[in-house]
Amino acid sequence: MNPFGPFVLVIGLTAACAAAPAATPTVTAETPSVIVASPTPSPPAQAPAGSTQESVAEDSAVKVTLLRYRQPFTPTIADLIDRKGYEYGGIEVKLCLTRNNSSLQLSVSWDPWALSYEDGTVIKTPSSYNLGAWAEPLYPQDHIVRTGRCVRGWIPFEAPKGKKPELVLYQPGAGTVLEWRIK
Repeated sequence: MNPFGPFVLVIGLTAACAAAPAATPTVTAETPSVIVASPTPSPPAQAPAGSTQESVAEDSAVKVTLLRYRQPFTPTIADLIDRKGYEYGGIEVKLCLTRNNSSLQLSVSWDPWALSYEDGTVIKTPSSYNLGAWAEPLYPQDHIVRTGRCVRGWIPFEAPKGKKPELVLYQPGAGTVLEWRIK
């Protein structure tokens, strides 16, 4: 550490200025540095029911359509729901595999689908269901889809009686999360 500190620096600058010829001082304006924050990822766009959206993953892409929502979505077997205050709601969906560059095959199921309500409640697939209880064709479970092919069907949910969800969510393990507004 220099015991003379800034004093030596001042003497050195004074001597340098005295030895230098007088010149017109040059003023340089420094542009203040601007820090640009990276944008926060925006939530998925909320498409209206009936529209098709694309979910893209590293090795694959699917086009997904929420065709419609229906509540009550009544099974052919009476008293299928065990919980009081609930009824079935159903979404009819269509998924088409448009690209698969992976060596793995794409298998579809009900797992990525959910209902979201204005109060923050999210409901996944039903807690109990009987595949033979529905007159409508159900969306396949654990079904392999080949590139260029589509699957379509209904997915039932136990929904609060008389309360309609705000959004239908498609949240695959990999790929773009999709949302449809149904109110």
